[in-house]
Amino acid sequence: MAVAFALWGAGAEDLSCTSPDGKLTIGFTSDAKGMSWSLKRNGKTLVAPSRLGLSFALFKVTKRELGEMKVVAQKTRSSDSTWTTALYRRGTVRDRFNELEVTLEEVAEPHRRLGYVFRA
Repeated sequence: MAVAFALWGAGAEDLSCTSPDGKLTIGFTSDAKGMSWSLKRNGKTLVAPSRLGLSFALFKVTKRELGEMKVVAQKTRSSDSTWTTALYRRGTVRDRFNELEVTLEEVAEPHRRLGYVFRA
């Protein structure tokens, strides 16, 4: 099972991860306007592109907000495993997913890095 992965757009970093059954697609975008994510099921939008934002308490007020971020690395993986539990009526739980790990870095100083993991 391969992770569906896409990169497109001029000046934007648009990535996606699709579930093993192909029903769910998580989208991620990073451009000069900021970062956002979205969710579709069977091509129908469940979560429209929604902004992601962070602020840091340890920096001066002028450096608290993240600047423009660029994707510096991406990694995909798939898993299909099972584990047992006494809390579930079946006793065995299937853990099947595709994952996209994105590493970003600020374009300007102080070049902070940030990572997101999306799993479908």
